[in-house]
Amino acid sequence: MNKHKKNNWLKIAGMALVAGALLIGAPAAKAITVVFTVAAGTGWNATNLISGSAVIEAITISTGTSGVTNLTYAFNDFPGFNAANGWGPIKQTNSGYMALSSYTTNILRIQTNFGGVYTNAQGFTNWVTISNALWTYTNYVGATSNSWRVIASGDVASNASSTLTLPSGGLPVIYGLGFTNNNIGVTATITVTYHTSL
Repeated sequence: MNKHKKNNWLKIAGMALVAGALLIGAPAAKAITVVFTVAAGTGWNATNLISGSAVIEAITISTGTSGVTNLTYAFNDFPGFNAANGWGPIKQTNSGYMALSSYTTNILRIQTNFGGVYTNAQGFTNWVTISNALWTYTNYVGATSNSWRVIASGDVASNASSTLTLPSGGLPVIYGLGFTNNNIGVTATITVTYHTSL
């Protein structure tokens, strides 16, 4: 082996040792666990729990130890109420449009061209029933917006705790973790374990 090749091998070996030392010395990304409290009688409307992109590793919801109202919830990939935080790629507004709909029904109509059937109680009866008629109509559907990406939803019984089943490796969110819930009469707690997205 000539001198130049030997020097190249020594350089490569030295760089490998330095890289290995850096990897061994580098701390692993640590998960963060935070606990949020939803006060009794509070309904959060997509409240932003975590801002920015993250990987959610675990979520547990508890409805406390008293009260009788079940909790209905949804977690969204949601940036908060500020449009500058990412309003657009997920939240889109649809323009208004005309919709054509139809259904079958029984129609009761008055026959006006013919004499009716005389009855002692009601005089002339001119009502005719048309069965299974197809009724078609149009209506205008106003401009609407679709929802943010729902990543989990469900219910937690009174005085109970529920841990969400998340995909292996965690559940990534782009804008943040938002939370919505119905208004219940007891304090609820949400425990979220996550790490920020690299």
